[in-house]
Amino acid sequence: MNDAGVPESVQHEVDPLASTFIDLARAATSGASATEIFVQLAERCTELLPIDACGLLLVDHLGRLEVVGASDSDARLLAQFQVKEAEGPSMDCCRPG
Repeated sequence: MNDAGVPESVQHEVDPLASTFIDLARAATSGASATEIFVQLAERCTELLPIDACGLLLVDHLGRLEVVGASDSDARLLAQFQVKEAEGPSMDCCRPG
């Protein structure tokens, strides 16, 4: 059995995406901070998708984009730059129209 109590024989059959959600849920219930969970999600995105890096941004309650996680320091810097300059693909995805 692994740390989550899943038998090893079953664990190998779990879809990588499902495994990601299991790991994120485990992190959330074991006291990880939101930042740690978002970083873990960004890192897993680079494993699951054909991308080299990932930055995660969310819209806050005032409608502003906030960087919440990144797979590495370069991705975080790029995401922060997009927010600061109000330009880039992350901003384009959030614009109406």
